[in-house]
Amino acid sequence: MDWMNPRRSTGSAGLFALNDFPDEAPLDFNTAGSNISFTLLLDKEVEDPSQLPGPYFGGVSTTITITKADVDAYDASLGGVISTNTQFAGVLNRQLNPLGALVSADSFMYDPPDSKNRVHDPKKMSIMTLQKNGDGSYVGISNLSSTGVSNGGLKENSAYGLRGSSLSLEFRDFTLYNDGENEDGIEINFNFAVNGASQKSYSFDRTYVNTLLNKTDGTVATAEEMETLLHSLLDADWPNLVIEATDATHVTIKSDPAVDRKWGSGTSITFSQIRVSNEPRPALDFLDIDIEENPDNIDNYLSYIETAKSRVVDGAAFLGSLQQRLDMQTSFNSTLMDNIESGVSRLVDTDMEEASARLSAIQTQQQLAVQALQIANSSSETIMQLFNS
Repeated sequence: MDWMNPRRSTGSAGLFALNDFPDEAPLDFNTAGSNISFTLLLDKEVEDPSQLPGPYFGGVSTTITITKADVDAYDASLGGVISTNTQFAGVLNRQLNPLGALVSADSFMYDPPDSKNRVHDPKKMSIMTLQKNGDGSYVGISNLSSTGVSNGGLKENSAYGLRGSSLSLEFRDFTLYNDGENEDGIEINFNFAVNGASQKSYSFDRTYVNTLLNKTDGTVATAEEMETLLHSLLDADWPNLVIEATDATHVTIKSDPAVDRKWGSGTSITFSQIRVSNEPRPALDFLDIDIEENPDNIDNYLSYIETAKSRVVDGAAFLGSLQQRLDMQTSFNSTLMDNIESGVSRLVDTDMEEASARLSAIQTQQQLAVQALQIANSSSETIMQLFNS
């Protein structure tokens, strides 16, 4: 069941590059009236009727002006002169961060270009929305102007983030088998959520599948049957979901763009905590872990590693307990054997003493009888007188 691997599809914030700092010379704001000014527009909704019909959220617009006072507030030791892209990003962030945007100068480059030696790129800068306002992930700069200094690499530009409330599940037919004496068979449980809402729990078993699909063998054989199964589980709680079998091996789940107006990093679809009743195994394997290929799965990978570690610890504890019980049983058996041997030995000793006492008594009786005969033979006349008296 390929779809059972923990899955998450998350949108991204709008981001665009601000290149080539310094644009001309270092930014010296010491000349009277020197400033850089621009309009910052954040979280504007995507104006695409095929995706989100109007009316649209127009975003939050703010006029930003950078002067020597802003440079001094960031770092007075600079003396009003910005010499690096890192310093410029810091000055911009003092005003942009509270509004919901971030400027980064943390790009790297290879020096020399054909080497693996990574160094800080002194020119590259980027700006992204932190998505504090509304439901969009748009970031844009317009009305850019400067007096007494260059623009420092700022450009009039804009970008939307990517929508994340869509997920394509790989499908492969599967069977829910009988589960011993449990007539309902194997049970599968999972959690599901859209756009960061509270997760809801769902479950289905062999009986549920057979009843839903009018079957007797507990199989979900096609992507269309998987679509039917997911509709039966999710529709009541998530009425704005679109669930469809896109081909024989994929089922797509997404929020209806005609209703769901969220966009960017605030959008997501998540399957998690997938469990099988008689096989409480992680849905991942160590060989599946690939942070570079699937950076959005880091939380799932960490959860899997914690689960695997917990199960290893629990298994070791169980084996340790079993070994202790075996050692205790072995010790008990050894003590029992010693006690039995000791008891038998005492019984044997007692029997030998009794037999020895009987033998001594018989021997004494025999000796007394012999002595009595000897006396009678030697004193026969005396004995006859006794009888004649």
